[in-house]
Order: sequence, then C-alpha cells, then structure tokens
Amino acid sequence: MKLIVVPTFLLAIALVIVASPARSDNAKANKKTYQANTYQAVDMVGLDTGTAQGAAWLIRSKNRLQGRVMVNVATAGDAYTIWWVIFNNPKKCTYTPCTVGANPLDDLLNPAVGVSIFSASGAISAHNGNAEDGTSVGVINVDVKTVAGRHPRGLFVLDWVDGTPFGDRLARGNGFGAEVHLVVDQHPNFESWVEELTTTNFGPNSNHRAAVFLVTD
Repeated sequence: MKLIVVPTFLLAIALVIVASPARSDNAKANKKTYQANTYQAVDMVGLDTGTAQGAAWLIRSKNRLQGRVMVNVATAGDAYTIWWVIFNNPKKCTYTPCTVGANPLDDLLNPAVGVSIFSASGAISAHNGNAEDGTSVGVINVDVKTVAGRHPRGLFVLDWVDGTPFGDRLARGNGFGAEVHLVVDQHPNFESWVEELTTTNFGPNSNHRAAVFLVTD
C-alpha cells in the first residue's frame, strides 16, 4: 500500500459545489420485499476548476448506499479511483457541507464527526475527444455501492502518515443520516495497474472530481 498524504485533497474538497438533494420515498406495504429509500442527483465538480464536469446520483436506504459516477476526466486510458468519504455524524461538523470551509481539517480531525474514507471502485478512463492542445481527454461511468458495517481490515481504508486509520464503514442504520462525498482521483504517475486501481493518489496534481450528498433524514 502507498504511504498516504491526505491534507492537499482535504483542502481541495472545500471547492465542491453542492446541489440540493431530490427526495423520493418508495416505501411499499410489503416491507420484506421493499424498503423506503431516497434518491439524490448532484453535479460532480472539478476541484482544479470549480466547474461542473459531470453528475452523480445516490440511492439511500437504511443500511445501503448505491449510486453512479458519470464524469469527464483529464486523460483517457489512465487509472482513476473512486472513494467514499462518509461523515456518519455530520451534525458535529463545523461546516455545512462538512469540510467546505476555511479549515477543512477541523471536521476531518474531529472524532465526533465519525468520518470514514474507503474505496468505492477503480476505472480506466475511456476516450472522450481531444483538448485544445490535442491531448486525449477521458470519461468514466462507474457504479458504486456500500452496505453498513465493517469492511475487510486494511484493504481500503486511508491512513494518515502516522498510520492512524480513518473509519471504514457506514454506521448501521445511518443510510439517511450520513453526509456522503464521492471523490474521483486521477493516477498520473503509473506504477502498476493493481497499485493504481486499488489505492489512492491524493496529491496536488490529481485533477480530482467530487460530489456531495447532504443528509436526507
């Protein structure tokens, strides 16, 4: 696993533009088959430009989050990873949305916030035309999901440089009460496909894309 340095990414996420969540309650009489859920759709914002580069949607239920990332990225044929950044207790955040303020680390370093950061997926970007300088630009379309509870130890949790991990889960029963950020991370410096598609590269030149979903309960 790479040694992770996260402060640059955490400061960058303060540029995210948040769209108001749409709400849909699909509760059915037969609760063994159907479960109440909500639907949200927001812009995915380029943290290098502050402009919308695509969209993401999220469907929540009590113990599950599932959605899709559809976004333009800087290059084609390169590795990108997608990350869940889940604030299990966003009422304890200093800022609304969490981290979107003058000192984003105030929220991420506050244990009461209950932040968890872990892998959602990885993707190799497809060709989506050429930039003005003739370089190939890309696009990724990726489905993501997670269920409440602990993830396998050590596989997907981001660590501070001192080895202290963030949380690794959506808290049980908290699918509607968590603030959810989805972050797309570019891997411009290739080492291996396994390394670049399963670990993070949060750094100053990663051309991040991010979406923020506010709580729905």
